Amino acid sequence: AFEDEDVTHIEGEVNPVRDLEIISEELRLKDEEYLMTNLDKLERTVLRGGDKKLKPEYDILCKIKTLLVDEKQHLRFGDWNANDIEVLNKHLFITSKPVIYLVNLAEKDYIKKKNKWLVKIKEWVDKNDPGAIIIPFSGMFENRLADMDDVEKKAYLEEVKASSALDKIIVQGYKALQLQYFFTSGPDEVKAWTIQIVRDRPTLPDLLGTKEFKTLKRTEYHGILNDYQFTTSSRDSISLLCSVLLD
Repeated sequence: AFEDEDVTHIEGEVNPVRDLEIISEELRLKDEEYLMTNLDKLERTVLRGGDKKLKPEYDILCKIKTLLVDEKQHLRFGDWNANDIEVLNKHLFITSKPVIYLVNLAEKDYIKKKNKWLVKIKEWVDKNDPGAIIIPFSGMFENRLADMDDVEKKAYLEEVKASSALDKIIVQGYKALQLQYFFTSGPDEVKAWTIQIVRDRPTLPDLLGTKEFKTLKRTEYHGILNDYQFTTSSRDSISLLCSVLLD
């Protein structure tokens, strides 16, 4: 969302709202192409071949077609039940995924917290994807910080009275993907692992399925995420160290 004579645009001029429209429709069309191909195959198998086992999946894909093709909506806006979600997950439709809108600003705009496109972008998102997260950031600003050591970075941030957006992007990305950190502690090191947040409550052996986890002879309990309960039975008396959901 900034103009730079060294950066060319395929449409000839900068217009983030137009770009949002184009990208949104291209993603929908990509899902439509995939859906119609698979729906055609299932139709031959189910309706013409009489395969009743695949009939439930065919019916759900027809339901998906109504929203995606007929109503031209992204699939994440649909009202889906558990069976629908199973089919959606199987086919990995792009428009069923959560979206975070990252708005790349010129460094001076990011520092000043002013940009002529931000209001228009928010209006578009509020209309087309209500409740979605919008995060302004500056690639140039982040690159500048990456080239600094800790002392230089601290001094520069204090001088311009700004902060990096990377932490916020990472946190919101984890939330959107329903991921969380799982910490383990051994005699020589502490490690952070990324695990999926699931509705079913996993047991500790489920989480300790990797070779790295199995080499930990003992960990100390530090905390449990409020909405999780983990069993801690283990031959080596391994206990859960920590399961922390990023705020």
